[in-house]
Amino acid sequence: MEALFEVVRKAPVVLSIVVIAAPLLFCGTYAAATDNDTVLFVNTADISELGAIEIINPSEKDIRFRFSVNERGLFKTSDEIIAFIETMPEEYPGESMIRKVWRFTRSFRYHNVPLAEHCWYSSNPLTMFNSLGFGFCGEAAAMNYILWSKLGYPVRYWDLGGIHVVSEVFHNGRWEMYDSDCEVYYLNRENLVAGVEELAMDTTLITEPLSAFTFDTLNVFSLSPPAANYAYQYAYSRLVATAYAGPKISSEDPERQNTCRYVNYMEPPNGYDDELILPPGGKIKIWDRRSAPLVVSPYNRDAGWEIEYFASLSLTIPAGWKGTLPFLPLIVHSISGSGTITIPGNNGMRYFVETLEIGSFELNSLLESYWSPTGGMEVDAVGDVTIEFLINPLWFNKLPYNLLSLSGEGVEELQVNGFVRVEDPDIKTADGSDIICFGGLELNATHYGALDYVWYYNGEIIAGEESSNIIAYKEGNYHVRIRTPSGRYVGQSPPIYLRDFAIPEIEFPQEVYAFPDESIDLSEDIKEYMLEQDAGFELQWMHYGEKLGAPRTLSNTELIPTRNGLYQAVVSSDYCTQVSNPFYVVLMNENYSVNGVNVRFFPNPFVDKFYLEFIPLDNNSGKMISAWLHDSYGREIWRVDHSMADQKYEIEVDGFGPPSGLYLLEVDVGGERRTIKLIKR
Repeated sequence: MEALFEVVRKAPVVLSIVVIAAPLLFCGTYAAATDNDTVLFVNTADISELGAIEIINPSEKDIRFRFSVNERGLFKTSDEIIAFIETMPEEYPGESMIRKVWRFTRSFRYHNVPLAEHCWYSSNPLTMFNSLGFGFCGEAAAMNYILWSKLGYPVRYWDLGGIHVVSEVFHNGRWEMYDSDCEVYYLNRENLVAGVEELAMDTTLITEPLSAFTFDTLNVFSLSPPAANYAYQYAYSRLVATAYAGPKISSEDPERQNTCRYVNYMEPPNGYDDELILPPGGKIKIWDRRSAPLVVSPYNRDAGWEIEYFASLSLTIPAGWKGTLPFLPLIVHSISGSGTITIPGNNGMRYFVETLEIGSFELNSLLESYWSPTGGMEVDAVGDVTIEFLINPLWFNKLPYNLLSLSGEGVEELQVNGFVRVEDPDIKTADGSDIICFGGLELNATHYGALDYVWYYNGEIIAGEESSNIIAYKEGNYHVRIRTPSGRYVGQSPPIYLRDFAIPEIEFPQEVYAFPDESIDLSEDIKEYMLEQDAGFELQWMHYGEKLGAPRTLSNTELIPTRNGLYQAVVSSDYCTQVSNPFYVVLMNENYSVNGVNVRFFPNPFVDKFYLEFIPLDNNSGKMISAWLHDSYGREIWRVDHSMADQKYEIEVDGFGPPSGLYLLEVDVGGERRTIKLIKR
């Protein structure tokens, strides 16, 4: 049982941690990148290559600053937590704050053994969500209990026979139970959120739910069972149903008395400090990772528990520095190096100021005891001193590319290894020109992997374009703005004007019919359009992919084809190139036009068969065409009659049967006749 759920005991508490309060900004509250006291950074390579965010102070003075990662900083007060929950997008219209609190605790805390069996810091929302991010069911129930209380709702806290712990909220005249540890709530037969006592009376509401949540079965935290996929395994299990059916003690029961340790937490009257101090030559590592699992209380160590998924923020203070750290809502897990730590008075085991040697038994014992500080610690560093804080890995979520915000006087002097400072973006074109060619011109803005891009054309947003590059197709002004994932704009490029030197699409018919010495050419509209641009366009005619002579200027574009075949026109300038469609040139028989229809016959002489084509030279629709073949004796061998349309008419004539010799082809078009001599070999 104890490996699955927290066991609530009334025994004395053994702790293994200390607390301090952190200088991050509340989510999304930093200023724009142009503000003098705020600097934004993004990593240039995937964070997996860097491992951690390393901030260094190369200056000769202390720098006090706040920071946020991916627009999430430390909550200074529980009111700020409530404010954040209020801004969470609704999962459905009218979602209540009660459900949002349940969802917030579910999202930013995962099930794993607490650092100690009973810890004051695990029942403090500010240390839970800023620093820890993990715990058993009791910690999850405490978070909901406290936050619902902040909203003014009556609440209850239930110990389900030492197997499970949940909390209830009184809403709409009835008690409702929301379980953030198992990530569920259950519906009663009236389709309302059930309370603990309803579930105790009918546990099939748990094991045979009217509707069930779908859980992610991936082991996203790389945890060992049973912490991995915890809700998926237990939310609708018989074990949980047994907990509701067994003995229960609520926070309203006199027998409960001191077992509900979570309710009586305190936070500083004005909130925790919101600035971090980085001494000259000091450094901070965010997402620093120790090689061994976190130290836990003897109770949990004896049970074989290890905390493998966590995140750290380490502060390294160089030798010779002396000063007082701010009071941060971060748990101190370890202090190493040489020097002394002066602890303030506290409301736990020690009520007086005391100076202890780093590495001493006394300090290490304090770090593993029930100690709640009332202010920041004073550090006197004889040698380098490193303090390791815990940060919530779900709240400070590590992404491949991360946005780091530093705010405070002097932050522009800080260095962040592997990160670049976010400046107003520049726009560069792919080829360095400002000319839009056919197919568009690629625009590339300064790339910041953690930011979104909003592109504008002539002052209007270009819908759907959110990456750092686009293709521009139209002449005009372009600029781009960069914004954080929450929608805060933090930079804007100067405008760039692009000229449209795009060559119009050059299209020829698939077949072009020309008489000998007749030219083909680009349209006058296309030539005038390009001449007006004065861009030095040239034309190169091609025949079956081979150049026909030297390039021509736009004043000399006509081509007189000398043979049939596949042609193309290629128009280019220093910036743009346009290639026409391939088209086939058919040279017509100059002396064989009959009543507005050109007659082509080939080959001549022929062997087995020949081809006959009738090509209309003007509107010949409806004219009757007759053609017949006869030998030198006047005997008719072949004949066809066809009503002409406004398109070419082709015939294949099989000449295999007749013997070699001279043949006459008679063609009649609308009453006009012509005789053509053909020779068969």
